[in-house]
Formats: sequence, structure tokens, C-alpha cells
Amino acid sequence: MKKIVVFLIISIITITSCINVFAANYSRIVDEADLLSYDQEQELEAYIDEVSEKHKFDLVIVTVNSLNGKTSTEFADDFYDYNDYGFGKDKDGALLLISMEDGDWAISTCGEGIYTYDDSLLDELEDKCISKLSDNDYFGACKSFISISEDAFTFPLLSRIIISLIVVLFIAF
Repeated sequence: MKKIVVFLIISIITITSCINVFAANYSRIVDEADLLSYDQEQELEAYIDEVSEKHKFDLVIVTVNSLNGKTSTEFADDFYDYNDYGFGKDKDGALLLISMEDGDWAISTCGEGIYTYDDSLLDELEDKCISKLSDNDYFGACKSFISISEDAFTFPLLSRIIISLIVVLFIAF
């Protein structure tokens, strides 16, 4: 009996260690262009992980110095796809790319992100994030991307709850 208990404890520790190693290699903030300080990266990583996990929607921010001959949209799409980001079978998520090569940026969406990031949301992101990028406020732009994205997930849910309550009240009376 003791051998079984010891075996189970060792198995749990081994499996837990493997999971932690995998999680440590999965970063939603990839600052290849070194635009963020260590503290800023840590703050953004905590924020983006919290929002992504809460909404089961991968948010990713990538900064690069070169697009390697691709357009910013091609690079963003490929980076998202080839690094296996996304939740669920449809790989729900969105990626903000900031490229220093031409001072360009792009947003790549996948799964539910294609519908969530409609023209009005993209306009809002452009208004709030691009002005910060123009001022070299990369941290502020990244934080705005996460915040605006979170609002896009929260308000539709709130709207559905309110509509449901109205329907229930209407039916009840």
C-alpha cells in the first residue's frame, strides 16, 4: 500500500512539474523589438493572461524589428498560427503586432475574434492605440489593446444578461 501511495505522489509531482514547464514557455507578450521594460512586460503578461483565461480568448502582443519580407498582416497571421495560439477548436483569439521596420502595426484575428473585432472595435483600437504608438508609448498602446478587448467581451455579455432579464420580466407580467 505504501508503494502505491509513494508512486501516486511521485506521479503527481512529475505531472505538475511538466505542466508548469509548459506554461512557462507560453508567452502572450513577445517583445522581440525590446520596446518594453522588464517590469512593463511582467505587468502586461499578468494582465493579458488574466483577461485571456477569464474569457477563453487568447490575446497576444508581439513586437518585432523586421517583418522578414512579409506585410504586417501576413506576419501577424503567421505568428499567431505557427505558434499555436488560440482557445478551443476554432483557436479563438487576436494578436496585436507592432513592427519597427516601417512603424507599422496589424491585428490578426482567429475563430470568434473574426466576429468580435468588427469595424467599430477596430476603429476604437486604432484611435486609442495608434496615437500612443505615435508617441512611442508602447506600454500604453499594449495596455489599451488589452483593456479595449476586455471591454468588447464584457459588454456583449452584459447586454445579453440585460436582454434576458427584460424578456423574463415581460413574460412574467
